[in-house]
Amino acid sequence: MPRKRSYRESIREQASRIGVGIMLALLFVATMGFARKLYIMQEAIVVLLLLAVLTAAILVLSVVFILFLEGISWAVLWRKTGITHLSRLAGLSCQAPHLAKEMSHAKH
Repeated sequence: MPRKRSYRESIREQASRIGVGIMLALLFVATMGFARKLYIMQEAIVVLLLLAVLTAAILVLSVVFILFLEGISWAVLWRKTGITHLSRLAGLSCQAPHLAKEMSHAKH
């Protein structure tokens, strides 16, 4: 059988329960505030990471595009000058066959 408590003991016990309840409520409120801040920080980090990935992708695509254009310009330049230069070095003619015949007849 439980022993009877005095008025002071029951008030003390009730006050300690209320104090523990208040402390738990304050802890909960502080945790919720921190959790909200943590959630906002996580969102900010995700947004920053997304921006970094998009910036890197745009940078890589820009470099690829510039290199592609450079390659096209080199190909066109090679087509215009490279073959003719190599054929002159080799002593070959780059002209169409009917023009080469005309040129050879004109020389003789």
